[in-house]
Amino acid sequence: LLLPGLSGRLWTVHTTTILLINMQILLLPGPSKTGTTHVQRFIASNAEFFYQHGWLWPPCPFSAGHASAGGFANLMNALIAKDSGCGKEKDKDKDGKKKRKCISPKDLCTKKYLGASPDEIRKFYKKIFAEAQKNGLNVVFSAEHFSGVGGELGPAIFSSLRSVLPFDGGLTSRDGASGLEVATVVRYPREAQLRSIYAQNTQGPPRPNKFEGPFRGWLCNYFSQKSRITPNPLGLAAAYIEAGAIAVAVVDAGGAEEDGVDLADAIACGVMGVPCKDGKVIGIEGERKRDNVRAAETSDVGEEENRRLREILETLDCSYYDYFTNKHANITKILHRRNLFREKCRGTDPLIQVKAYAKIKDLMCDSNVSPQPNTAVAIGGIWLTAIVYLVVGNGLGLLLFMRVLTLKKRR
Repeated sequence: LLLPGLSGRLWTVHTTTILLINMQILLLPGPSKTGTTHVQRFIASNAEFFYQHGWLWPPCPFSAGHASAGGFANLMNALIAKDSGCGKEKDKDKDGKKKRKCISPKDLCTKKYLGASPDEIRKFYKKIFAEAQKNGLNVVFSAEHFSGVGGELGPAIFSSLRSVLPFDGGLTSRDGASGLEVATVVRYPREAQLRSIYAQNTQGPPRPNKFEGPFRGWLCNYFSQKSRITPNPLGLAAAYIEAGAIAVAVVDAGGAEEDGVDLADAIACGVMGVPCKDGKVIGIEGERKRDNVRAAETSDVGEEENRRLREILETLDCSYYDYFTNKHANITKILHRRNLFREKCRGTDPLIQVKAYAKIKDLMCDSNVSPQPNTAVAIGGIWLTAIVYLVVGNGLGLLLFMRVLTLKKRR
């Protein structure tokens, strides 16, 4: 319920607690492959509508109006450039390691970051947030890079947020009446998120470190090495609570689908509190189309293994049951809960993240599937081996070549 002047808002949590928030800064950090892009497009394409209902989707750096859907994709990297070691001055840091790429100018909005220092970006958005607070507006922005708080960049990410929010260096105002709220999404069936991450990592043109191989091999090798908090939306929400966020919202995407509610409407209605009817925003007509859902061939993982994979992820979720429903119930809102914490996790032996990931690795590595190298490179190596043997006149060269090809086919 928006109060007069749009500067305050009553929020009912678990139907028993009422939290008064004077200014809400809503961050949608993902995690990856849970519908973030779809929600970004919905809000950005209707930015003027949300502005009329007290919500600012901020502009691009050094611009007016509203940013594009992906306009904040580079915000985190730009803000922490000095701390993370990624910059444009040199290609390598003092230890000779290649620096992370900070800016990916995919559209006119993100190109605004090019040539700007972290301090300039920080000052611009600090002013935007301060003006929104002065004018009685809430702010919503989104970028999946802010889901990386479980890794080594976590402290720098939180520091970057504190540097731009109008709360005297914190994620929450001193009086506790305003602050950063985070909304995350749990996708169902739970293993579907991993399938989409796999698709994103394996499809497209050749690139460095691109994984070439089946879903099972990716789960056995690449996933366990690279993952931190990406397939753990509840861990993501908990990390923000521990850092001082004023509230969190968790959307059960499967439950929303069962209720006939689009994910974007679920967040707009249940978290942002704009006028809605029957789970749909009043005043925004048309279908909520999702055109960026990735699919990948994952038939190498059978039905029983899928069930066990799903079970591991759900037991990981259950490790947060008490955290959200008891310890932090007064600042947690769970929307469309049908699958999350099924049967209140009774009879479940919860797994913390590190043990859950280890169990996934063990499950998939039992098949003795090894990482698959880039196919073109492997085949090139085979031909080179054959040519060397034939050139030097070794009579066994042809036989060796045929043997290598046979082994390649079997693999």
